[in-house]
Amino acid sequence: MRQTARDRDAAEEMRSRRRSKADDMVYDEQKRGNRQIFIITYFFVALFLGMMVYITVFMVRDSADIINNSYNKRQEVLAKKVKRGKILSADGKVLAKTITDKKGNDKRYYPYNNMFCHVIGRITNSMTGVELSQCYPLLTSHANPLEQLTDNLKGKKKPGDNVVTTINYKLQKTAYDAIGSYRGAVVAMEPSTGKILAMVSKPDYNPNTVGKDWDKLISGGDGNSALLNRATQGIYPPGSTFKILTAAEYNIHEYEKYLLAIMMVETGGEGNDPMQSLGNSGLTEEEKTPSESIKAAVAYFAMLLQKADTLGCDLDAVIQAYNYGAGYIDYVSVRGKAHTFQLSCDFASSKCGGRKVKYDNPVAIAQNGGWRYGYGNMFYVYLVKQYLESEPLPADTANAVLAEAYKYQGWKYVWGGSSPQTSFDCSGLTQWCFGQAGVSLPRTAQEQYEAVQHLELEEAQPGDLVFFTKTYKTDNYITHVGIYAGNGRMFHAGNPIGFADLNTNFWKEHFVCIGRVSMPST
Repeated sequence: MRQTARDRDAAEEMRSRRRSKADDMVYDEQKRGNRQIFIITYFFVALFLGMMVYITVFMVRDSADIINNSYNKRQEVLAKKVKRGKILSADGKVLAKTITDKKGNDKRYYPYNNMFCHVIGRITNSMTGVELSQCYPLLTSHANPLEQLTDNLKGKKKPGDNVVTTINYKLQKTAYDAIGSYRGAVVAMEPSTGKILAMVSKPDYNPNTVGKDWDKLISGGDGNSALLNRATQGIYPPGSTFKILTAAEYNIHEYEKYLLAIMMVETGGEGNDPMQSLGNSGLTEEEKTPSESIKAAVAYFAMLLQKADTLGCDLDAVIQAYNYGAGYIDYVSVRGKAHTFQLSCDFASSKCGGRKVKYDNPVAIAQNGGWRYGYGNMFYVYLVKQYLESEPLPADTANAVLAEAYKYQGWKYVWGGSSPQTSFDCSGLTQWCFGQAGVSLPRTAQEQYEAVQHLELEEAQPGDLVFFTKTYKTDNYITHVGIYAGNGRMFHAGNPIGFADLNTNFWKEHFVCIGRVSMPST
C-alpha cells in the first residue's frame, strides 16, 4: 500500500512527539538527580563547617581543660618521653622537682614537705594544685632541637618546661608558721594584680608520703580533712563586709549572725546579689555586686529594726519582715506586737486571697505536708533560725533549770498551769523553770519552738528543750515540750510530772527536734 505524504507527515509528527516526551523525561530525571546532588553537597558542606567550628572551640576555648584532664591519655604518652619540669617560687625556690633513682625510675619530690602542699598539690592519688593546672606545660619540652635529638638517641627523657609561680617563699613560711596547729587558711594577695603571694591551709599533709598515708588521710571527717584546701574549697560568708557595714555605718553589730543566716536562706551566699536586696535597684545582673547587695540588705534591716523598736515589736517580726516587707511589722504591732507562725500565715493568706502553692521544704512538709501561701514565705523565721548557732546553756544555768524542775516531780498535770500555785502544763513548766534561771521563754509550746534553734536529738545537751507533735488533736504543729535531762531522758509535765525515756516508741514516733535556748544578751 502506498504511503501518502499526509501519512508520512503524521508519522513524523508522532515520532517527534515521542522524542520530545522522552527528552522531557530525561530532563526531569536529570533535574531530580541534580537536586539530590545539591542536597548531599549542602549536607556535607554544613557538616564540614560544623566540624570546623567544633574543632575551633575544641582547640581554642577548651584546649587547656582538655589537655589537663586526668583522663587525657596524651599525658601518659608525654610522661614516658618527658621528665616532668620543676615548679618554682617567684624568688627561685624549687618547690617540686623530679628525681631519678639508680634504676632509672622517676619520682616526684617536694623539698618543703607540708608547707606548699595545698598550693603546689601532688601527682600521687590524683593530681591537685599547680601540678594539675599546669600538667601539660610541665610535660612539654622546649629544649633545643640538638639536645632533644641527643636524648632520643640515648633513650633519655627530654627535660620538661619549668613553671614559675607567684608564691613568695618568705611570705609562705611566715603564714605557715603563724597559723601553727590551728585549723584554717591564710591567703596573701597583691591587690593591684591579683597575684597570690602565699596560700596556706591547715590541717595539711606531706605530698611525698601521700601513697603511704592515703588510708589515714581519707578516713577523717570532712571538717578535719587534711586534703581539703580551705582557702579555695571552703565556703565562708562575707563576715568582714558585714562587720564594716553593721558596726561602722549602722551600729547594729550584734545582728550580724541574723544577716548571715538570712543570706544562707536567700542564696547560700552565692551570686552577685547574695542578699536578694537589689531587685528594685535598677541594676543589671552584670552591674550587681555582693558588696552592694550586702550594703542594701544591712540598710533595709536597720530600717526594719528601727520601725520594730518604735512600734514595740520583737526581733522575729523583723526577720519575717525582711521577706514580707515592712508592712508586716505594722500588722504585728496591732496583734500583740510579737511574731507568731499563725500571724505569718494570716498575713500571707490576706495578701494572696488564701491561694496555696506547693512547697517541698522539709520544714513545710513536717508542719503541713508541703505547702505555703502564694505570698512570700510564711516559714521564713524557721528557715533563718536553722542557721543561727547557739551555744548550749552554761552548766550552772542548765543545772538551775533542772534543779527547779525536779522540785515538782510527782505533781499533777494541770491544763493552763504555769506556777507552783496552780501546778503546771508542759509549756508552763518549761517557762517557769527557765524564768527562775533568768531565761525568758514564750508561753506556749508552739511559741517556744518558734523562739529557739532546732537541732537533732544526737546534739542534745542538758537544759535543751525537746519538742513533739500530734500528742493530742490541735491545729498547732507543736503539741508538747519537755526539758532534756541527759542520757536519753527528758523531764516534763506528764501526768504526773516527772521523767520520760525518749527511746520509747511513743516519744520516738512524735519527736520533732531539740530546741537550743539562747542566753539573753547582756
